[in-house]
Amino acid sequence: MQATDQSGNSEAATRAADSISFLVATYRMAPYITGMLDSIRSAMQPGDELIIVDDGSPDDTISRCKDWLERSLPTARLIAQTNQGVCASRNNALGLANCSYVLFLDGDDEVVASTIQDAREVLTQLQPDIVEFDFDYWHPDSPTPLTRSNSKSHRPRELLDDKEELLCATLADRAWALWGRLISRSVLTQSNAPLFDQALVIDDVPTTPYIVSCANSLYYLPEPIIKYRSTPHSLSKQRSAKLCLDIAASPAEALRRMSPTQCSPRLQRTVHLWIARMFYEGVRLALYSPECNAALFRTMYQRSIGELFPNPSELIRSLQATDIQLDRKIAREIRRFAQFPRMQSQLRAISARVKRAR
Repeated sequence: MQATDQSGNSEAATRAADSISFLVATYRMAPYITGMLDSIRSAMQPGDELIIVDDGSPDDTISRCKDWLERSLPTARLIAQTNQGVCASRNNALGLANCSYVLFLDGDDEVVASTIQDAREVLTQLQPDIVEFDFDYWHPDSPTPLTRSNSKSHRPRELLDDKEELLCATLADRAWALWGRLISRSVLTQSNAPLFDQALVIDDVPTTPYIVSCANSLYYLPEPIIKYRSTPHSLSKQRSAKLCLDIAASPAEALRRMSPTQCSPRLQRTVHLWIARMFYEGVRLALYSPECNAALFRTMYQRSIGELFPNPSELIRSLQATDIQLDRKIAREIRRFAQFPRMQSQLRAISARVKRAR
């Protein structure tokens, strides 16, 4: 599914500077989708649009969406595709978007309407490429249902236009979630290639740094834009070998697209730490994957560290130079991978995990 035709582009030209395309990717979200759509409706104003792409849900997500659209917002668009993954869902939704800004969303969260309204003034006055927000972890059945996530390095309530600073802070903060940002559609459509690599099962880790690298300005509004609910079907709950491999290899995928012509020592070091931390995150998840085996570890190492660092000594030095204990642990892990290509230490970890499970 590609971008809209000329009439669609003409429509986009007349949209207000603060107009927003709410792009929802859904899969098996029947218990939550109505509440999500209600929250979006409360945040919309004339000129906004809502596009929902369902990824072949086996439950009644589609029928609930249809009922809601008929009752609440007949102008919204609902696309039903065969199961292709979240990256295909986001690409298809983006191809239909016409508004000045895009907000990517999942079907089990809820939008905070007051934050959207606060952001519109920023969009109108400053027109940043990206507006970044905090979010709330949402546990509706807990005595304390909301926990704020606000560990951003960007200076708040200020237009930032240092491209290197934007990328360094994004990588260092592990701030990769797509749904924590309003993004200018012009930034997202710079390339003729699909924004999300549909060969991957993960959408944000390899894509968000690339998006930030394309941006010239960012405004950080320290307010929660969504209530993020983690469900059994959330991607963050999955432990497949494919997911672990995609996470570990995501920096290599992103760097292939970013292709920096110049890289300062600071940015180079930040990228090194990002690569190592994502590899370790993949390793950590793999230890709890039912598909865990030595071959998976070997492939993860080769697709991430091995591909980018034939001699990982420079990467290890970057990790050892930080004040973070976890980075030094990652350095030791990478050294073991480099020194013992048959992965003896990882095999011992797998054996220990299996024994615990029994």
